[in-house]
Amino acid sequence: PTGRGTADVVDTDGGFIRISGAKNITNLVALNDSLVVIAENGVWVIAGGNQYGFTSTNYKVDMVSNFGSIAKWSAVSDGVRVFYWSDNGISVVAKNQYGDFVWESITEKTIKRFYEGIDLTNHEYVTGVLDVYENRIRWLYRIGNRFTNEGSTDELILDLTLNAFYRYKIYRPDSGPELLSAFNTPSFRVADFDDDVYV
Repeated sequence: PTGRGTADVVDTDGGFIRISGAKNITNLVALNDSLVVIAENGVWVIAGGNQYGFTSTNYKVDMVSNFGSIAKWSAVSDGVRVFYWSDNGISVVAKNQYGDFVWESITEKTIKRFYEGIDLTNHEYVTGVLDVYENRIRWLYRIGNRFTNEGSTDELILDLTLNAFYRYKIYRPDSGPELLSAFNTPSFRVADFDDDVYV
């Protein structure tokens, strides 16, 4: 508390929030006026208690799901939703038509069998990124050990425009470079021009 005359917490003070039951928090994702907290054992949402938003004396913590993340680098947000890999499939947390946060498995009725058949050596090898130019979420994951010729690096793509999944397999040539992660780059433009070079 910042006030000299009182030890009570006021709206302009800082502080910390305890999330009862959360174990090993892996991701914090800001969505508008809320903070989505993804842990190994569930998902919680921290939001302000009224229209003025979040303050140190006015907030609420709601549990959204018992299905937490199995791969901390898999969490991706498109600005209104959060996607992440869980034991129950690829999960999404978003607001419903009433403004409440809800959880859903987007692989349950689509690629459930394929998702369950992914034999990951290590969940740390799953990385996700939002491709804003093509409106796709790309998850890279490794089958088999890294830097070996056994296995491959695969890419699972969720096309947000078509609401469709598809997959690429990225082969590594013998003793070739290993693909570790995807990342966003700024947009680019290709052009041809002639330039005189004087020596």
